[in-house]
Amino acid sequence: MKKIILVILIMLVGYAGYCLIIMPTSITPLPYKLKQQKRLTHTLENSDVLVIGDQMGLKLNYILSGVKEILSKQLKDPLKIYNSAKSHMGLHRSLGLIKSLKKLPPIVIYHGGSEEFFEKKFNLSRRDTIDTNFLRYENKLLLTFIKLLPILSRFIYANPQFVQMGPKIKQDLSNYNSIQKQAQMGISYKIFKSELYELVKTVKQKKSKLLFITTPINLNIAPKQVCTNSTNIGVDVFLTRIGKLEKAGKFKEAYSEANKLARVATANSIVYYRFGQLALKQGLTKEAINTLRLAASYDCQTWRSTPVFNSILTTVAKKHNIDLIDFADLLNNYLTQNNDDPFQDELFPKKVFYEQLQSLLVNKLKTLIHL
Repeated sequence: MKKIILVILIMLVGYAGYCLIIMPTSITPLPYKLKQQKRLTHTLENSDVLVIGDQMGLKLNYILSGVKEILSKQLKDPLKIYNSAKSHMGLHRSLGLIKSLKKLPPIVIYHGGSEEFFEKKFNLSRRDTIDTNFLRYENKLLLTFIKLLPILSRFIYANPQFVQMGPKIKQDLSNYNSIQKQAQMGISYKIFKSELYELVKTVKQKKSKLLFITTPINLNIAPKQVCTNSTNIGVDVFLTRIGKLEKAGKFKEAYSEANKLARVATANSIVYYRFGQLALKQGLTKEAINTLRLAASYDCQTWRSTPVFNSILTTVAKKHNIDLIDFADLLNNYLTQNNDDPFQDELFPKKVFYEQLQSLLVNKLKTLIHL
């Protein structure tokens, strides 16, 4: 009996040692470890406004000089805006940057979410472990224990085989099949939501204000890849029939057929896209936008943002009382009201809409700066 107890004690001590060595102390069970690139932080920390994000945030350079010029007229000293956004910079790297700064500018603007799939953040083979960790994170009782005594996180969360991420951004070149891609997307959304919560908490702890800008998504662009497990020969035959009706100018009939197909061919991005486009032609704007959002969300080629990221962004903003400019909604409204494409290419809106965003940003910053 004593030997059994001794063996159990040795096993428990060994497990505790393993957890203390392998597992980090962390409130959020993020499945990667990031070594942040060293930067000259003086300019960042002494700015009035810091922009973070990916290619979307970088695109704001088009309007930031105008924002600075307008607002500086009402200030004693010129407004200092620093844009740290860069292409392929996922939220994890923006969050790492914010955490690395000793102090933050008074206002932080986040405009990203369009390149969250560019880097490999987790080992897909460990998705069950990652899902389990997030379930534990969402358990209010367990989360309370972790917040009271953070070291407990080392024992509560399981090892997801952390992805080690260095300062250099590296593209994920893995070949995922449809089922793997859908699993990757689902986990990526959970990670993005957790990172947003971390961003909100960190910015508030450093006594700064946060502003979100939703990501514009060109709903007129057809999905680039249909997930193979959402289609079959019958769906293709149905789509061909709908196409023939469209060519014959029988749009009402085509819409009716597409409506029927969308009800049974769930998660098929091209079916949603065709139905959404037909609904738009019928003037059914709300149905069109909702369906085209589904088309973009179920695209199995994750080459841009999806409406799911914007939904997470708006939900977190509402829950934590974060200021938000809904740039995506502005463009969707224009599309439905004018039946005209507000985008200059697949990703970026036309300049006139960035000029509208500039006006919205100026008004929002006036409020935040108390002008």
